[in-house]
Amino acid sequence: MKIVISKKVTNPEEVKIEADKKLGQLLSQARLAKGFNKQSDFVNDFNSKSNLKISLQLYTKWEANK
Repeated sequence: MKIVISKKVTNPEEVKIEADKKLGQLLSQARLAKGFNKQSDFVNDFNSKSNLKISLQLYTKWEANK
C-alpha cells in the first residue's frame, strides 16, 4: 500500500493523505484470500484479534474507495 503525504503551500500545517487508488481492490483480494466472503465476518475477526477496532461502515467505504 502506498500512502502519499503532501503539504499545501498555503498552510504548512495542513497535511493531505491520499490512499493508493487500488486500496479497495487490495483489501477485497486479501479478505477473500483469507476465506471471508462477507465483509462483516472479516471485520469481526479483525476486531477480535486487534487493538485497532474498525467499523463495518468504515471498512465498506475503504473497499469501495470512498
